[in-house]
Amino acid sequence: MAARRAAAGIMNGRRQSLNPLILHGPPGSGKSHLATSLLTAVARADRTARSVMAADLIFPADSAADNADLLQGARACDLVIVEDLQFLPPHAANQLSQLLDYRTPRGLQTVFTANVGPSLLSELPARLTSRLMGGLVVGIMPLSLPSRRTILQKLIASRELRITDEALNWVAEITTGGVRSLRGAVQLLGELAKSAPFGLNLDTVQSQWPELIPNIVSLDQIAGCVASWYRLQPRDLRGRVRQPSHLRPAQVAIALARELTPLAPSAIGNYFGGRDPDTVLHACRRVIDVADPATDSAMRHLRAELAAGGKSR
Repeated sequence: MAARRAAAGIMNGRRQSLNPLILHGPPGSGKSHLATSLLTAVARADRTARSVMAADLIFPADSAADNADLLQGARACDLVIVEDLQFLPPHAANQLSQLLDYRTPRGLQTVFTANVGPSLLSELPARLTSRLMGGLVVGIMPLSLPSRRTILQKLIASRELRITDEALNWVAEITTGGVRSLRGAVQLLGELAKSAPFGLNLDTVQSQWPELIPNIVSLDQIAGCVASWYRLQPRDLRGRVRQPSHLRPAQVAIALARELTPLAPSAIGNYFGGRDPDTVLHACRRVIDVADPATDSAMRHLRAELAAGGKSR
């Protein structure tokens, strides 16, 4: 409701009262999906909008001018979204506070996402958290069963899959993650539908689901395809030593693992160099939400390769 009011206000040119708006919740609760939908709606209304990842505000501590330049373009936008505030570098907090000081009195909407509410972001300075707590703080719980079912229906309809209500209800019950988990479930249904030309019923889905899950695509296949695309070795993506040249390929591999497998972020993180679940989710957002043309092209080709059985280039 708060996001809808914010979007309506922006599109109607009204000063924002729900400002700043902080959406917080555990991984999989859908806060990034909600923020992306808000960004899309505002952009379609020919309003200016910008989304930045808090972790990207990384500059030397004495380089305030560079950091200010990065945020300068966001000052007058109708909407600014700052994602994953828990990853904000401490030295960037001052510039972010200044951004709020400029935007809030002018009624320009600023939205933040985080894993916890601002009062629990103890690593941030009081100057910033006090400004955040002065806005509207909304806690988002994990998706309920009816919400998961509604999202599944839309995803299944977009792929023109035929499935009975009983089978749909069962998939919604066992898929307890967020939107990405639901997309993974639909990926599995798409594979299962290839051998069920008359549609999917409950017996078919229940009987074949356990065997289908490990056979869609493996992490080894993903690592092999991504490494081949970027002319690396799979061990380069799985290593604990973070080489700058390996960062984007590793993020691509992690994003594909989240999209194409039903594995939890913790399992994916363990495979790719012992990354924690929050780092896995951040890598996915870096690829999906702020991808460059080269990364978009890589993702399209790699999806096709993996769908064809994981053959390398």
